[in-house]
Amino acid sequence: MKKSQIILVASMGLILTACAGSKAGNNQEQKVAASTSDRVCTKTVTVGSHFKKKRCVSKEQAEQERIESQELLRRGSALGSALPNKN
Repeated sequence: MKKSQIILVASMGLILTACAGSKAGNNQEQKVAASTSDRVCTKTVTVGSHFKKKRCVSKEQAEQERIESQELLRRGSALGSALPNKN
């Protein structure tokens, strides 16, 4: 009887500490992101995972990446239309 009570108390303690740790961390991250107005934060999902990855960059860097991405798409579409059709 005593052994089962120890296991029950230990498992309850582990469950409570696991739940308490995740909430506080997320709240703190949101406060940091809200306090920095010169940052742009995005959350993306990695392929094969349910976890979201948070990435913060400066507004200038985000704009530069957007411009580079558009340029790559333009070059790719121009290259694709120049290739012969293989039917």
